[in-house]
Amino acid sequence: MCWSWRPPTSPPGGGSRPSTSSRSCCWPRPSRPGCGSAGSAGSCSSPPTTIWKPPSPDLLGYITSKGALTAFGRTLATSLGKDGIAVTSVAPGLTRTPSTAYQPDAAFDAAVATQALPRALVPEDVAATVGFLAGEAAEALTGQVLTVDGGSLLR
Repeated sequence: MCWSWRPPTSPPGGGSRPSTSSRSCCWPRPSRPGCGSAGSAGSCSSPPTTIWKPPSPDLLGYITSKGALTAFGRTLATSLGKDGIAVTSVAPGLTRTPSTAYQPDAAFDAAVATQALPRALVPEDVAATVGFLAGEAAEALTGQVLTVDGGSLLR
């Protein structure tokens, strides 16, 4: 995951794109005072989820893995912070993607029914949050879990 962080290659037209490994993303940021050496400052995002709330005995392994990813991200934030690397996790709710195509429509309807925002989540919802984390506005955000679930955690 993020321990193998390296500056990504630039896409055509310039800019930077995240390098991905095991669905974690890392981006370089320009070096700033207090942010490590040139090329080492950046941000990482790791993927826990909100689907495990409330816990279900049938999902013990899944729930445990997501709790471990949260702890992993916070530990990385502590250890990589001295190098100017921020690590923030993004926890998406049930989102329509090729990976969730096996889910019946009823599962998505049930997810929407628990949300404060009554609409299905789409990949762009999560991508916008990860994009924010890659930008300068998120430089001081580290060790946190940003939940993108349409407000399910509010209920």
